[in-house]
Formats: sequence, C-alpha cells, structure tokens
Amino acid sequence: MLSSNMLLLNLILLIDVTFSTPTPDYNSYHWKPMNLSQKAVSILSALQYDPSAGCGFNVTEFGSIFWNDEMPDMFELFGNAGDRFLIYSMFALRLKTWDGQALTAEDQRLWDSVKAQVPDWPFFKRLFLTNEQKQAREQAEKDVQLFFDILGFESLVREFLAGEKQWNDVHNFVIESEWRGEAYFPPGSDGAAMKDLYFAFLPDSEDDGLSKSEIQELLDRFDLLP
Repeated sequence: MLSSNMLLLNLILLIDVTFSTPTPDYNSYHWKPMNLSQKAVSILSALQYDPSAGCGFNVTEFGSIFWNDEMPDMFELFGNAGDRFLIYSMFALRLKTWDGQALTAEDQRLWDSVKAQVPDWPFFKRLFLTNEQKQAREQAEKDVQLFFDILGFESLVREFLAGEKQWNDVHNFVIESEWRGEAYFPPGSDGAAMKDLYFAFLPDSEDDGLSKSEIQELLDRFDLLP
C-alpha cells in the first residue's frame, strides 16, 4: 500500500496528465466507437498478465483502481480519442460488473466488441475480485475521495483567509463532514496538520475560534496547493 504522501503525489500527477489531455465523455455513447485501432489492439495484446502486479489509481476517468499490467501507456494513444474512449469505458463498465450491476444492451455490445478484439488483455483476468482486491479497491476509492476532500477543504480555508468566505462556510463544511462520518485524517504529518486545521473550525462562532494569523500558521503546515 502506498504511503499517504506518495498516494497524493500520484493522484496529483494523474490529474495533471488527465486534464491536460482532451478526452471525450466516457459516460455517453453518442458517437459509439466500437472498434479499437490496430495500434491499440497491438498495444493491449502485448500486455502480459502478472498476478503480482501492483495497483494504480485513476482519478478522473473512472475513479477507481486498476492494475499496472492491464493499463496501457495512454500517451501512445494520445492521437486517437476513440481508443481512449473505449479503453476508459471498459474500466468504467468493469466497475459495474464488480458491483453486480447488469450492463445495458449498448454497454454489452461495447464490451463484447472490445473483448473480441483483445481477448488476452490482462484486464479480463480481473472480472471478479478476491477479498484482498475488494479491500484494495475500497481503500483506493476512499483515498481518491479523501484527496478531493482535502483540496476542497484547503481551498475553502484559503478563501476564508482572503475574505471571500465567511467563518460559517468553513464551519458548516466541517460539521457536515463530521455528521456524514467523513472526517478522516491520513497518518503522518499531513494528517496531523489537517486535523489541527479541521478542529480550528469546530467552534460555532469566529469569536470563539483561532485568529486568522493562527489559522494561517496551521495552513502553512498543510500546504498541498501551490
């Protein structure tokens, strides 16, 4: 399992790569590409299944776990939006199968088309998860959500210090997170800094809380955003 610092670094890199790469809407099949290019077929067919392969995390395309032996180098397919659409769609559809959801007729047609073209793609070796893999998936999706929660919380605090948000905006965010049971702090210095900053906004009134200079000092310890 990756450390929290390494996880956040990987997620930041994934976000940077994804948002700098134009991609179609993988949840919409309005243009319905069903056939991979010959280049994509060659790339996926060359991937070798490795039962000991490590896991990776995709943040924006399907928001879950994948294994390194099944994910192609997407930069090699940069110029073909159809290939990227199909590959990411397959990962999104596999989440449905993991959750016991039936595929729609259109989903099934896409799935069958890709499987017929690359039947030996290691992707198809993990249609059912072991208990260990289920735990890895659950942790990965929790960490992805945590990452976005951290960024959202820190941005909110910065806006408060800049006078763009009120105390209650941050306070309500903290209280709602508590109420939903989403107040999770990763181990290590990042988690400790986040916890201190989080607790600073528990008081109902700004008059009962820390001063802005004290909050700024806490924020300086917790500096994920540039």
